Amino acid sequence: MSTTRIIDGVEYTIPPGTEHVWTPPNEVVVTPAPSDISVETLIDRIRVHKLVRLQNQEKIETLVTDLEKIWADFKNKSITSQQLAEQLSTFRTTKLIAGEEVDDITVQAFEESLIKIMSESTK
Repeated sequence: MSTTRIIDGVEYTIPPGTEHVWTPPNEVVVTPAPSDISVETLIDRIRVHKLVRLQNQEKIETLVTDLEKIWADFKNKSITSQQLAEQLSTFRTTKLIAGEEVDDITVQAFEESLIKIMSESTK
């Protein structure tokens, strides 16, 4: 059973089992993933956001699937590095928008994966 906490007049639902590590939104600090982590692992970690951050699971899964497809297309040489950059830019500016379904922390996690993809694409 989930518990709730009220912080600055806002009631937050805390997922079961995370009460001892839950951090209020205004205290969250995003740390970068280790540099030796793969793009695939980094993207897969974003899937966890839909659960532990209580966001729209379908929306997050759709975004992750879209990003995985872009990366797979590049790795399979279906698109060029220029097309990769264009598709990532379009993904970021048209699909990845913080709001009710996707919060700022999840957007930052996606952005980190975009940076990782761009750096890996030049190797």
